[in-house]
Parts: sequence; structure tokens; C-alpha cells
Amino acid sequence: MPFATHPVRRVAAAEGIRLSGQWPHTIPAVRQLLTDGLDLDPGVTFLVGENGTGKSTLVEAIAVAFGMSPEGGSTGARLTTRVTESSLADELLLTRGIGGKRAGFFLRAETMHGFYSYLERNPKTSGPPEPVFHEMSHGESFLSLINNRFVREGFYCLDEPESALSFASTCCEPPGMHKCPKRGSAALIQGVLHTWRYARPQSVCGGRVRRGGSGAREPSGAMCSKIWSTRLRTCGSSTV
Repeated sequence: MPFATHPVRRVAAAEGIRLSGQWPHTIPAVRQLLTDGLDLDPGVTFLVGENGTGKSTLVEAIAVAFGMSPEGGSTGARLTTRVTESSLADELLLTRGIGGKRAGFFLRAETMHGFYSYLERNPKTSGPPEPVFHEMSHGESFLSLINNRFVREGFYCLDEPESALSFASTCCEPPGMHKCPKRGSAALIQGVLHTWRYARPQSVCGGRVRRGGSGAREPSGAMCSKIWSTRLRTCGSSTV
């Protein structure tokens, strides 16, 4: 079996971390992560679930533990306006693949307006200038950002990227995403982009993981979360 080379292959509790009765440990998805850990494959992992199940908390903490700003940006960005993130990032241990790249980007939908302003205040000193994202539509800026920034081997975290996209855009893989498995990258997405094809679900309900193939159905019961793992294939400009 070849060695894993993607940026993050496992997320687990750091040594000495014990579960408590305080938030965010009270969130079932967080408790499961700290108890059992989460293996990440090359390609894209989707976190999908009801409001309040801890999806954003997980993505945010993993992104920060990797070295990215909780308000979005690359591993070099230091955008900070108001601290609202949990302390979960300090309690996580990320296991990297052998030779895995340390580049990354956190696209957090609710803070992207501030991030675009941050880019204008801190322009690039080399290479072509950044697109003027503020002059684009909401959806165009997201797609441009993905295709502009998700070009290197690295770890990419996205929180609710579908909030800016049209139905057709959520059905197709942005060009910057479908190359992830081929170039040794990995992505963690919280949102409803599961309309992308070839997804294999791992259902998380009641704190237990249930694995299934591409035709698996969602388990019954309220407040269930689903983890969709997939190796993306391009669908060009067509819809599913």
C-alpha cells in the first residue's frame, strides 16, 4: 500500500485531552471526533447536517489547527476582526501525510466580504494582481477565488460555499476542485454541494458512524449529520 502523501490524513484529539461537559465538547460530532478521530482521504470530504450539529465548528477548528485564520484566507493570512471561534483547534492533533504540503486556504462564507477588503489593504507584492472581488457578484467572487487560489497542492477548507452559488454551480465541480486527488491535495467542505457526482457517504447519526456506498440512504432520525467522502471527477459545464 502506498504511503499517504496528502496534507492531512487524520484528525484526532491531542495527547492529554479529556472530554468535558463544556461547549464545544457537548456537541455530539465534536465528542465523536475527540473520541474516535476522523480519517481524511485524498480528494474531498463533505460535512452535511442540520443547523447546530457542529459542522462549522469542526471545519473552523481543523482549519485553524492547520495554521489558517479562523476568519478565512491562506496559511499566511492574519485577518482578525472579532474572536468568536471555539478553543477546539488547540485540542486537535493533525497527522500529515509523508511530504504533505503545508499550503492551504479557508473559505468561510460569512467572512469573505471582510477578507476581500483585507486583500485590498494588503496587495500582493509579486506576480499578477488579485482580482477585484468586491466588483464581482457574490457567486462570481467565490468561483473566481476558488479557481484563483485552489491551484497548488495543499489543504482546502470551505464553510458554506454554496451560499453564493446558483443551482447549476452547486451541481458542477469548480475547475479548481476536481484536480485535488490528482495533485495530492485534500479538501474539507461544510455545505450542500453533495450534488457533485461520485460521492460515497459515511453517515454519522447519534454519535456513531455508518458507512455506505454511493447508493446508501440517509439514516432515519432527527439531527443526523452525514460525512460525504469522494474523489471528484470533473463534469465540465454540464449539470447533474
